[in-house]
Amino acid sequence: MQHNQDVAHAWHALSEYHACMSAIISAWQAFFKTDFKSDHFNREEMIEWSERVATTINILRDEYTYDTIRFLRLFPQASGFPERLHLHLLETKRQLVQTDSPPNLKHMKKLFLNQLFKTGRANHWWLERIAKTSAARQLLTEQTLTPFTVTRMQQRLGESGRTVFTCCFERYCYRHIPSLYLLVFEHDESEITAEEMSRLVDTLVSATSYFPKIGHFAQQIDKAFARIHPKWVGRVSLGPVFIANVTQDEHVLQQLLDEMTPVGTYQGIGRIINEFVLSAGEIPAGKLYDAQGHSHACLQQFAVRDIDSECLDRQVSEVHKHLFIPHRIIQAMDDEVRRELGHQIKILEV
Repeated sequence: MQHNQDVAHAWHALSEYHACMSAIISAWQAFFKTDFKSDHFNREEMIEWSERVATTINILRDEYTYDTIRFLRLFPQASGFPERLHLHLLETKRQLVQTDSPPNLKHMKKLFLNQLFKTGRANHWWLERIAKTSAARQLLTEQTLTPFTVTRMQQRLGESGRTVFTCCFERYCYRHIPSLYLLVFEHDESEITAEEMSRLVDTLVSATSYFPKIGHFAQQIDKAFARIHPKWVGRVSLGPVFIANVTQDEHVLQQLLDEMTPVGTYQGIGRIINEFVLSAGEIPAGKLYDAQGHSHACLQQFAVRDIDSECLDRQVSEVHKHLFIPHRIIQAMDDEVRRELGHQIKILEV
């Protein structure tokens, strides 16, 4: 038994990271099921998104446990999530297993046990094969996070006579933060052409590459398309995740975690930020044209709440921030620290 424990010792950190993230993701899922409120995001898509986050972390654990060549790389600054490269690698593996089905997992486990009973030693090669096969089979049946995916596109007739479109898309940007955006816009025509939709997707990808301020993102969309008029733009982002002695941040929460957690113990704090900006009206555009030569009839005036320093800094109408913190860390915070955080604090069960 001692020998079998030693086989997995090299991947102890990965196992601890998985357990830490699983606890935080479970808290997020509970929040989305009971406490999350939004005028445009719906509860079901938030729950499904959080399930994709959980599945991704599970598959990455299986993919890299017992691997002696590759390892899971985390982004330690203002993230705590795996580097987005791993999402690309998962998509590549998904395409491969779709054309070449993975081996029979039950049969592989039987062969491993036979070898274990015969020799009294855990065969590392079999352990690695079983873990990677488990990851491959999950990729065949489960959805994972992607760098960019449009998850919902709906349309209806608006009160102004324009067509109203709702575009929800998932993003894992170069800041290594998973986020879900929702863009509600009016369109001058009843339909969006395939060419215009393609250009919109390209713009969404480029405009959100580095986690922009929501107000700036809304303005960029407004100016890029003469016939598209953003009316409500929101984003729900997960993280950063603060993990004791793993992530690097000058934030007081990181300092408290590092001070109160023994080295080698993966204690974490999770965060959710829900923010949006809405249009307060339209102004004449003057002589302004988009890249396709279409003339802008108007531009949006976005209602940034400038009397609130946080909203002004983020260029949003409203922002709601939630922290999920272990109880012992909450107890260690004084009243001044709690006020400085500016978050709604929720207990993280560990």
